[in-house]
This record gives sequence, structure tokens and C-alpha cells, in this order.
Amino acid sequence: MSRVADMRSLTENLVRSHDERMANIAARRANVANGMKENRQRIVERHAARMEEAAELHRELADCKTARTAAVSGMVADLSRERAEMAAAQSSSLAKATADRRPEVDEMRAQTQRAMREVQANRAAGEAALKAELHRERVDFIQQFSDLMSNIQQAHANMADAQRENLAETNAKLKLETANFLGEASAAHSAMAKAQRESLEAGQAALHAQVSATLAGFHSARQELAADLAQFSHAWQNFANVMQARRAGIAPSPPPPEAKPAPTKAAKASPSAPHAPPQTRAQAQEAPSDEDVFSYLADHPDGVRLIELEAHFGTPRIRLVPTITRLIEQNKARKDEELKLYFAT
Repeated sequence: MSRVADMRSLTENLVRSHDERMANIAARRANVANGMKENRQRIVERHAARMEEAAELHRELADCKTARTAAVSGMVADLSRERAEMAAAQSSSLAKATADRRPEVDEMRAQTQRAMREVQANRAAGEAALKAELHRERVDFIQQFSDLMSNIQQAHANMADAQRENLAETNAKLKLETANFLGEASAAHSAMAKAQRESLEAGQAALHAQVSATLAGFHSARQELAADLAQFSHAWQNFANVMQARRAGIAPSPPPPEAKPAPTKAAKASPSAPHAPPQTRAQAQEAPSDEDVFSYLADHPDGVRLIELEAHFGTPRIRLVPTITRLIEQNKARKDEELKLYFAT
């Protein structure tokens, strides 16, 4: 029974361990999902911030372009106005002034072109730097996300390997304990079957001996009963002859001697039987109750013979045998086969 309890406890522990592992895996999955959600949220926020910075930079570049364009336009307008004023004021010396100021104008034009090229180069460099930075951040994020997923997959694989090893070890241990339990149960069953077989054989032998002893007792009782009935019939015939002779006034002739078995108490008392008052046939055949016979046996712990019971109750043996048999079957009395004595139990 302890093996069954151990098996039940081991099964419950396996189920509980499996539930705990599944709950732990679910919790880790939830933590990983929450971490990924937070990472995505941070990435979205950083991307939004980068986009906002890019838009701000575009606005600044646009404002700078507008300002520079306005400045250049103002300068060009001023130059045009100055040229117009100079052309209007100094129309006479225009050719000479033009020749004198052409290098200055060319220089101003070159400066203006250089300024425009510088603005365009700065804008292109800023856009390229911003694109490069955004590309690096995107590559870093992808690498971090790949590393995180690799770590999660490796942890999941390690956990699965550990669980498989644990389950394999548990299954092997369970198989070994089950085999041991079945072996012990088989050995116990074989020993129990052998003990029951030996007990049944011993009980059968004892029952056979008891039945043989009971049949021998019945056979002996029948022989004793037949002898007692023959003796009783002979005594009754003698008694009838004596009574008939007394009624006729004839002296009774002594009965012829007959061979008798071993003398008993009743045989020793038989010569005085003709002088005792005769019992009626109903009194001689009335059997005592089981309680009366049991009480008489209990009053004689040394044992009582059947002939003594017959003499005490005045009942033939054939009427006493069923009563004594019932007491023996009820375990209230027992018989010593060797001494032919009955005892109360």
C-alpha cells in the first residue's frame, strides 16, 4: 500500500512540477513580450524624435536658405539699385567705371556663387550625416533586436534541454520504481499464494483427520448404542418376565447368564434395577434440553461418559446423541475420543 501512495505522490509531484514549469515559461514569455513591447515603444519614440529633429533641421535649412536667398536677393537688389543709381548719376563715366568696377562685380558674383555652393554643400553634408546617423541607429537597433531574439531562443533551447533531461531522468526513475514495485508485488503475491496453498493443504489435511475422527466416533457411538440397546432390550424382557410371573404368582426363574462387555457403572448397578420403580415409556424417551446437558457437563469438569448422562437424565443414548452433537457444533462441548469423555467448553 505504501508503494501505491509513493506512486501517487510522485505523479502529483510530476504534475505540480510541470504546472510550475509551464507557469514559469508563461511568465517569462510575458516578460519577454513586455520587454519587446517596451523596446518597440522606445524605438517608435526615438524614431519620432529623430523625425522631429530631421523636420526641425529641414525647417532650419529652409529658413537659412530663405534668409540667405533673401540676403542675396537684397544684395542683388542693392547692387542693381546701386548700378541703376550709378548709371543714372554717372552715366558719363559709366564706361570707365564699368571697367574699373568689373573685377569687383566679378568678385562679388564669385563670392555669391561660393556662398551658394557652400550653402548647398553644407545642406548636402548635413543631410548625408543625418542619413548616416539614422542608418547607424537602425543597424544598431536591428543588431540589438537580433541579439535579444538569439538570447531568448538560446535560453528557451537550454530550458527545453533541461526539461527534457529532467523528464527523461524522472521517467527512468519512475520505470525503475515501477519495475521494483511490480517485482515486489509479484514476489509477495507468489509468497501469499504459496502460504495460502500450504494453509489450504494443512486445513484440508486437518479437516480430513477431523472428519475421519468424527466418523470413527460416530461408528464407535453406533456400536456402543447397539450394545446398549441390546442390553436394554434384554433387561426389559427380563423385567417383563418378572412382572408377568409376579402377577401369575409364580416365582421368577433366574435369568440365564449372558456374556457382557467390560463392566460399567450401569452394569454394576443393574442387579438393583428390578427393585427400582420402573419409569414410564414417555419418561424414558424424553430428551433433556441443551441447557440441561450443558449445565451437567459444566458441573463435571473431569468429563462425563455417555452412559452417565443416560443414567442421570433417564434418557436412551439415541435421544442424547443429537443434543450432544448440537453442543459440539456450537462449540459448547467437546469429546475426548480416546477416553470417550465429554467436556463443557
